[in-house]
Amino acid sequence: MRVVSHFGAIDILVNNAGIAFREPAEETSEDKWDLTMAVNLKAVFLLSKAVGRHFLDQGHGKIINIASQAAVVALANHLAYCTSNDAPNLRQKTHTQVKLSSLGERARAYYSFPSCSYAR
Repeated sequence: MRVVSHFGAIDILVNNAGIAFREPAEETSEDKWDLTMAVNLKAVFLLSKAVGRHFLDQGHGKIINIASQAAVVALANHLAYCTSNDAPNLRQKTHTQVKLSSLGERARAYYSFPSCSYAR
């Protein structure tokens, strides 16, 4: 892993990227759905998988997934966004948390739901 070879270790991963398209579900194109899932969901999976493996090898590390309140509260005209924000936290609770829990307090996975903010 290039980051490890350059810096020597990874101690924390913060998954915080996200995109949203504000439109009714029936008007959301498959391309917009796929892009939302790629940025908000697939990237979390791929990064957590790669870095989580490194954490297991080094014996410690933290993963923090930051999602909006859309992970737990339905927002009008945000079907793909709400779906993509909830899914990483479900995956984390079922896989990453269980796997990293074998390392005890030295490795943890967290998730946070701050309120929504819109960048314009």
